[in-house]
Amino acid sequence: MDITNQKMDRTRILCIDWGKKKLGLAISDPFNSYAIPLKPLINNDNIYREIIKTLKEYRINLIVIGYPLLENNQETKMCKIIKDFSEILKNELIKEKISTEIYLQNEFYSTKNAKNLAQNFESSKKNWEIFKDSYSAKVILEDFLFDNFIKKKN
Repeated sequence: MDITNQKMDRTRILCIDWGKKKLGLAISDPFNSYAIPLKPLINNDNIYREIIKTLKEYRINLIVIGYPLLENNQETKMCKIIKDFSEILKNELIKEKISTEIYLQNEFYSTKNAKNLAQNFESSKKNWEIFKDSYSAKVILEDFLFDNFIKKKN
């Protein structure tokens, strides 16, 4: 049996879609079959504390962060920002004695796919504006789940 499946069965994964103003969040279900968007977080001085609070609340074992590679897998200018963010988050987790791994997931198509979700969004346009970052995180996490869990089960 694959070590990833042994380690990750019945645990949750948090996905973060980093943005200057807001961080979109999504979590997996306990069986790592699908992603659920959460209310986005305001990107301010408390962001790392808020992420840690979310990790504890949902008993997260793995963090996936959207990594904005180009179509040819070249890094963008944003990749440096995401790497710096993930390093600071890693250090904050160590300070809190939380041993949660961080994985960077290519997010090339996530915004486009999230916009497709917007067409099916049943709520108001205002609600879409509030949650769009978290729907991008949902798409990123679903890609990660498919590549690492769902595809391997089939």
